[in-house]
Amino acid sequence: MSIRDRNFKKPTGTVYDVFARTRDESELHQVGDVIAPSQGLARAYAYQMYQESPWVEMVVAPRENIVTIIDRS
Repeated sequence: MSIRDRNFKKPTGTVYDVFARTRDESELHQVGDVIAPSQGLARAYAYQMYQESPWVEMVVAPRENIVTIIDRS
């Protein structure tokens, strides 16, 4: 079990992975994560924390709902 697997829940909320892309034709890629007590706050935290690029799309997903297909670790 990796550290990512153990970090599903934190005392302050759920771990949400943040995915974004800068162009419509590009793929979403993970830009980071946030810890929040609700989905609404996860959206707000991600928007505030990851403003380094002019994103055309940004999404958050609870880490516990991410399904890993290939893990090279």
